Amino acid sequence: MIAEYHNRGLDKADLLLSEIFGNMTTLSSFVAILAGVSGDFLVQHLASRVAPFLACVVCLAVGALLIYARWVCIRDSCKWDRQR
Repeated sequence: MIAEYHNRGLDKADLLLSEIFGNMTTLSSFVAILAGVSGDFLVQHLASRVAPFLACVVCLAVGALLIYARWVCIRDSCKWDRQR
């Protein structure tokens, strides 16, 4: 991530690397808390300790689709890939 930050020239912009890492840490913490609360909710309301693991399969599938869609979009519009 640090190498990409410097390769894209973001060090010359107003975007600081410390802000990126700070936002990344905050978002990661928020997602972890949300996952814990939703997992507890599923266990309480479905009376199954397996429910959070089944729900994670759905989350992983949605995440994989979003990443793939974004990757294809970026790949098709990226000038660097066309130069290869």
